[in-house]
Amino acid sequence: MNRIYRKVWNKSLNQVVVASELATGDSAGSEVDIRPVGGRRLVLPAMLALVLGTVPPLALAQSVEVGGNYDCTIDTGAAEIAGGCVFDGSATASGEDAVAVGAFAEASGDFSTAVGAESVASGDASAAFGAGAIAGND
Repeated sequence: MNRIYRKVWNKSLNQVVVASELATGDSAGSEVDIRPVGGRRLVLPAMLALVLGTVPPLALAQSVEVGGNYDCTIDTGAAEIAGGCVFDGSATASGEDAVAVGAFAEASGDFSTAVGAESVASGDASAAFGAGAIAGND
C-alpha cells in the first residue's frame, strides 16, 4: 500500500506542506488581501497626535476669580514683603511670598501657605490645609 504525497501551499500557515493526493480541502478558498497594512490609514492619526501633543494647554497660570471677594495684596509693613497674596478680604498674608486663602486664614511665615477657614501657617515654608489647620514651628 503505497501512499502518494504532494506538496501544497497552506494559506492559513503561509507555507508549503505535504498532503496526500487523496485529501480534499474543506473550503472553496477565498481571496487574500495583499495590500500593505498601515499606509494611509496611519497618516492622519499620527499627524493628529503630533499636532495635539505639541500644543500647550491654554489654561496654564491663568488667574481665575472664584468668588466675589478676592484681593491679592502685598503687605508693606515694617519690611517690604514681596508677593504676599490674599484670596479673601478677611485673610492675611504677611510673610514673604505667603499665600492665604479662606475666611480669616493667616500665613505669617515666609513662603507659607494657609488654605481653609481660620487656618494658620506661622512657620517658614509651612503649609496649613483645611478649616482650622495650624502649621508652625520653623
